[in-house]
Order: sequence, then structure tokens, then C-alpha cells
Amino acid sequence: MGLLKFFSGKDPEEYEKQGDAYFNIGEFGAAKLEYENAFNKLEKKRPDDIGDANRLQVKIVRSRESLARAHMEGGKERMAQEVPEERARYFRKISRIYAAQGHEDESLRYLAFAERLEDEEGSG
Repeated sequence: MGLLKFFSGKDPEEYEKQGDAYFNIGEFGAAKLEYENAFNKLEKKRPDDIGDANRLQVKIVRSRESLARAHMEGGKERMAQEVPEERARYFRKISRIYAAQGHEDESLRYLAFAERLEDEEGSG
């Protein structure tokens, strides 16, 4: 049985547990990846398990939102530190995260902010 487990990889619960550990220490990107691995593994092993699938989807969304907030806070910190070369890049990254989550209005808002910063840097 050990050899079979070796070739089949981790169970969805193991991925989820690792995702929880990452989430609890603020590693939201790593948590999201582990939750997505858990979800994909669950779909293959137990496609009718709606309860676990829903729980994992909630955790995926929560980790994406936490990641976006962390990037936004990082952008604010960089702005406060006045590191101009980092500000625009950071807000572009936030824009991509919001776009990936389907929040187009927020994505466009951060993209416009990044472009304004780039224009200011180019003229300054």
C-alpha cells in the first residue's frame, strides 16, 4: 500500500492541511496553490464530494483575496517609503490579481493608478 501511495501522490486532505499551514503564517500564494492541488486531486478521486469541493473553493477564494490585500498593503507601504520604481510594478500586480478573480472594476482602478505613477516617473 505504501508503494501505491507513493505513485498516487498526496491525498486532497494533505494538500488542504498544508494550505491551512501556509495560510496561517500569511503565505497566501502558497496556500492558494495547495488548495488548488487539493481541489484538483479531489475532483479526480471523489468527483461527487460536493461538500469538500465547496469548502476548498471557499478556501481558494479566501486565499486569493488575502493575497490581493497583502499586495495592496505592500504597495501602500512602498508608497509610504517613497520607492517610486516599485510602486507602479506593485499596483500592476494588484491589478492582475483582481482581474484573475473577476473583479474587473478593481483591476482597472489599480491599472490606471499604476499607469499614472509610470507617467509621473517618466516626466519627473
